[in-house]
Amino acid sequence: MPESLTVIESGTFSGCLDLTTINLPSSITIIGSGAFADCYNLRGLILPEEITTIEDNLFDGCKNLHGITILEGVTRIGEYAFHECDSLGNIDMPDTVVEIDDYAFAYCYNLTNVIMSENVISIGERAFVSCYRLQTIIIPESVTYIGLNAFYFCDTLTINAAHTSKPEGWDDMWNPDHRTVVWGYVIAD
Repeated sequence: MPESLTVIESGTFSGCLDLTTINLPSSITIIGSGAFADCYNLRGLILPEEITTIEDNLFDGCKNLHGITILEGVTRIGEYAFHECDSLGNIDMPDTVVEIDDYAFAYCYNLTNVIMSENVISIGERAFVSCYRLQTIIIPESVTYIGLNAFYFCDTLTINAAHTSKPEGWDDMWNPDHRTVVWGYVIAD
């Protein structure tokens, strides 16, 4: 790809089964929704520094995506952004992320750990549904909204919440499986 490229349009590489790696030029500022959806063999990617949003469905169905580097500057992880990324094991969000939309990490069966930005304010409906191997998540005090069934079917999950009790803005069914919640969790520096 030329260094002068600034935009990858929605769906550009969608369904490219032979795509395993891609080097994105640093000039890219926008990657449209679903640009890499259903690229089953895509294994890893470093997003350019100028990306501020991981658009809806961007990596939806990338079954072999093992790693993704999310750099400082990303503020939003869109709906279904990593939906059904079966091989994704860990997510480390930069402090700039404030919004995790509906189904963002749904059905990431091998996701085990999520290090969430201390500035996240919103976790959408079913954001982590059916992440069967998700073991721990730390929810910072900045989170004012968690949607319906956000952690449904996360069979091995322990939720560490900085809040001392459920905030009013969290859906009553945010944790329908009644996974263990450690309230008043102190986030270590």
